[in-house]
Amino acid sequence: MAKVGNMFSKTLLALGVIFLVLFGLLWKGYLLNVPTEEKIANYKLPQASEILSSDSVLLGKIYFENCKCIPIDALPENLINCLLATEDIRFFEHNGVDFIGLLRVGFKTLLLREQSVGGSTIT
Repeated sequence: MAKVGNMFSKTLLALGVIFLVLFGLLWKGYLLNVPTEEKIANYKLPQASEILSSDSVLLGKIYFENCKCIPIDALPENLINCLLATEDIRFFEHNGVDFIGLLRVGFKTLLLREQSVGGSTIT
């Protein structure tokens, strides 16, 4: 009986060490790399470099992604409503984490083995 207790203790210790290592890797790799609110507020999209002639005529643009900043106030309200309706119908009913959506994803992924749904929300 002492061997069973000893084996249980070693297994529990091994699981604890594995948990701590995984948590440490998660903390170092993910949680420490989360940007601050200040970085998010001051984020600048990569915009195209414009090549102008000597008389200021646009000759071309150089870019990896041709991003253009548009303030949210300039977007039509119907566009915003369409985006919310297709991406997150319960957007105004939660605080950024849709637990119903997460439960749906967990159920479909784990029990039904489906991987075609997402659990994210617009934040």
